Amino acid sequence: MRILRPIILILLFVLFVGGLWEGIQKTELLKLKTIQIIGAAPATEARLRKTITINPGDSLWGKSVEKQAEIAMGDPWVEKAQVRRVFPNSIVIEIKERAPVAVLNESNGQFKYLDSSNTIIDRAEPEKIGQYPILVGQDLRTNINLRGSALDILKSLPEEGLMSRRDVGDLRFDDEHGFQIRLAKSGILIDIGKENIPLHIDRARRVVQYLDQHNINASRVDSDYAKKVLVKVRKGR
Repeated sequence: MRILRPIILILLFVLFVGGLWEGIQKTELLKLKTIQIIGAAPATEARLRKTITINPGDSLWGKSVEKQAEIAMGDPWVEKAQVRRVFPNSIVIEIKERAPVAVLNESNGQFKYLDSSNTIIDRAEPEKIGQYPILVGQDLRTNINLRGSALDILKSLPEEGLMSRRDVGDLRFDDEHGFQIRLAKSGILIDIGKENIPLHIDRARRVVQYLDQHNINASRVDSDYAKKVLVKVRKGR
């Protein structure tokens, strides 16, 4: 009898808690009222609200937050997603969006955003293409490692000024000349080769600065040499 009494008490307690929880579930106390999305642009937020499978009025505990994070990660602009419950009736979705650093020229004439991790994000709007360096050519479209090297070149450039990321019109790879950069402002084509790229970029930047300071109108700068840089000057400079 002494053994049965604690067991009966435990069972009664479990039944009481279970009944209490079931009763709470049927009330509005733990019904989801708000879904807050943090860190997403308006367009991304609108897409996420359509794709997640939990809605206001659902039970706060009825669906897996891990599943909602997985759904959010399916959006091409979402790099990271964390979903958490906030007692008593909210869900918070924290988003880190991908940031474009370049635009990839696709074979079908379309352009797609590319982030710093070499992930193709989404189709680029025509009016925004000119805001980013354009990666051109089949080699950069199809060879992910080569494209990664092209992105490393862009990331090595300063943000502003002559021969900066903002000053790059397009970047391509040529089997004969290696990597080539065309500057947007001056139209100068710069050969930086396949090896010793940081050294060749530094030499080319110094030459471009010199040309700008002396108002020399050049069409090409070839820094893919061991000890020299060749400059082709436009006629009528």
